[in-house]
Amino acid sequence: SAPADDRDVLDQLFRRAFARSPTPAEAAECRSFLDALTADGADRADAWAELAHVLVNKKEFLFVR
Repeated sequence: SAPADDRDVLDQLFRRAFARSPTPAEAAECRSFLDALTADGADRADAWAELAHVLVNKKEFLFVR
């Protein structure tokens, strides 16, 4: 299970990007993404920045005027 701080940060990221909390499946995928980056030697803060970048490039974030 993810530490409470990670769950809070992830919830904040999703709320800012999509105005909702992540689904359990999305939260698990995000934790796996963060774990994979840090296992490869990335700093945890850098891993969070990469995750934020991924989220804003998600199709759900994009819209057409």
